[in-house]
Amino acid sequence: MAEESLSVRFSRVSGTVVVSLGGVLDDSAAGRLRHLLLDVIEGQGNLSVVFDVGGLRMIGAHGEAVLGEAQARVQRRRAAMPPVEAPDAEVAVSA
Repeated sequence: MAEESLSVRFSRVSGTVVVSLGGVLDDSAAGRLRHLLLDVIEGQGNLSVVFDVGGLRMIGAHGEAVLGEAQARVQRRRAAMPPVEAPDAEVAVSA
């Protein structure tokens, strides 16, 4: 019987990167996924990333750790962003 591999698909919905995972996220696949996620978060600078794990048939402890690390990285990047102030605006109302 052939070993099932991990499938990873990236999409973007309203500025959020959606990482759809399918198959088996075992220890060897977790290492490869970690490198992909590092690029998406650190390399490309995305601040909003969600995971769709509905297609996973199995996830190992290392896979769970990789997803948790990715979530923590996104949260740290968001916290490091300076607050954005809204520009002063004037609103004119005519009768």
